[in-house]
Amino acid sequence: MSENSGFKEVFSEYRVVVGFHEDSGVRISEVWFDAEGREHHPAGEPAIRQWDFQGRLECEQYFRHGLEHRDGDHPAEIWYGSPKFPTQPTSKRWYKEGVQYRAADLPSEMTIDPDTGISLFEITTDANGNYVKDLYRNPVSGEVIKDGHPKPRSSQAAFRHSK
Repeated sequence: MSENSGFKEVFSEYRVVVGFHEDSGVRISEVWFDAEGREHHPAGEPAIRQWDFQGRLECEQYFRHGLEHRDGDHPAEIWYGSPKFPTQPTSKRWYKEGVQYRAADLPSEMTIDPDTGISLFEITTDANGNYVKDLYRNPVSGEVIKDGHPKPRSSQAAFRHSK
């Protein structure tokens, strides 16, 4: 049996759905599913990809059997969208087994200025996905202008449900 035939057998358990713009024919989405119909890419690539009508990548989302997840210290959700710098991320989120979280008290969500690369807004969550703190930076200097502290319990619940 050749290596290629083994590769095909593994991937035969998966299904990919590709969406195209009805007028232009440009690919606008790609979603991978496992045998149970859950979002999952067998090779660890993004299970969901979305493009704009000009074919520029807008979003990549990594899933493990239906739960947003990416191994290592890598974001599971990456959004692009700056007309000037379309390949630069504008937002990143880290997930572990479906919970928005990043180890070592690092931010689990970042909004980034694609022109400068400065992280303008960050949210840190705990291992259960609960809000811990937020941080705002000056878009020109990168200087911290607000370092948020834990919000009252009612705000934490509102944060979790707004996702």
